Amino acid sequence: MCTLKEMTGILRAQYRSLRLGCDSTTARYFDRGGVGLKYSELQNIFSDPHISGLAGCLNGATVTSGKAGKVILIVVDHPYFLHPMMLRIAPELSSGKYRNGQLTLYKIHIHPRWQRRGLGTRIVALQLRAAAQLGLSSAIGATIRRDSDIDDQCQNGYYTFARLGFDAEIPAELKAETSERFSSILRVQQLMSLEGGRQFWKAKGVATKMTFDLSHGSSDWVVLDSYMRDNNVSLRGI
Repeated sequence: MCTLKEMTGILRAQYRSLRLGCDSTTARYFDRGGVGLKYSELQNIFSDPHISGLAGCLNGATVTSGKAGKVILIVVDHPYFLHPMMLRIAPELSSGKYRNGQLTLYKIHIHPRWQRRGLGTRIVALQLRAAAQLGLSSAIGATIRRDSDIDDQCQNGYYTFARLGFDAEIPAELKAETSERFSSILRVQQLMSLEGGRQFWKAKGVATKMTFDLSHGSSDWVVLDSYMRDNNVSLRGI
């Protein structure tokens, strides 16, 4: 049975979902205005709504940041995270400007109590959208694989990022293990699109640097949009 507080939260989320046009999970847990921004140099570079987007728009999150040269470091904390989430924005090398620069995502680790609600998917999708709006050219997912029967020690970023459209070359150590059917496949997204390929990558995949092309209409956006449709995720109004 739901408590009165939980039922009130559900009803408010349903009303907000209808008003904004997003799904109920997005309406309940995500709000661009619900991110706490601790003053930093970041607010002299990007607008508050874009900073909230880079933080993933999770209601109740707090954002701090700093700079190492021209590289921006962002830390996002929230009670739903096992560890603070970390991001890095590097400028485009030749111009030194952030437009056409690169976003790197580190350590997105949802507490087991809050897993399997699609929060991670929504956070990453909102971060990618904000990065694209800022004119960044690509995003990198620094993935981890750690197998464990204990939920808070298991990490499967190598598989999660692949489902969300991030791509990479098939690691050399896996090529010897691919079946004859997959022997000509060079990239993870090619593998994921084949029957049995997703299961192979989930079972055999390794931690690797994966990249998302933020340019409008890229194949990576197509994969992400398809995944969100299949899982009834809508970010409208956020």
